[in-house]
Amino acid sequence: MAVGAQYAISPLALEQCLLSETALQLIDVRDGHEHLTLSLGGINIPFRELPQRLAETVAGVETVVYCKSGVRSLKALHAISAAVGEGRCRSLTGGLDAYVAAGCLEHLRRAEVGQ
Repeated sequence: MAVGAQYAISPLALEQCLLSETALQLIDVRDGHEHLTLSLGGINIPFRELPQRLAETVAGVETVVYCKSGVRSLKALHAISAAVGEGRCRSLTGGLDAYVAAGCLEHLRRAEVGQ
């Protein structure tokens, strides 16, 4: 599923936003165990729970939705855009897989071994 450039953010562009401390809401639409293992932080709203939890998204705040490979986040983008407004929500192109592949490791949070 292709998405217009205004609804996508590349791993490098997201890394620049995070480094510059741009006001940004991150929403991870992967399952809870995936979020605990490796994440960029933010709110964890599993994709299947998104319709019931849309109220947790904040209107008027730039939002980036992410998942493992970008598939679930693209699907979530449409529902969240309807809630927060067109153009205020973007999907991380290629998901965390692409973010890691691009060498953007500064903001990754990994589970501690033994937890």
